[in-house]
Amino acid sequence: MRPTYEHASLATPTTGLVGSDAGLEVRDPLADVLLKQVETLMRDNSALREENQHLQKDNEALQELVGFLSQGVDEEDFHGSFSRSFDGILYPS
Repeated sequence: MRPTYEHASLATPTTGLVGSDAGLEVRDPLADVLLKQVETLMRDNSALREENQHLQKDNEALQELVGFLSQGVDEEDFHGSFSRSFDGILYPS
């Protein structure tokens, strides 16, 4: 789909804009759609980067907590106490 311009000699292929003649400015509709898509993708990318940073911090904090909780705890003791603690929650007496 190629845009049609009233003044073809004023077209500038690098920007998708057409120069103004007595206040006339024509934009390529495809360029507008692509520009909006790029702007949306950049906003989404920024939001995802921010969310990723928060998730990385949460992950580091949880790994530190797991390391702290697992220090000095034998694996058998851990699983035994873990299942006993959930027995009271899942199957209250």
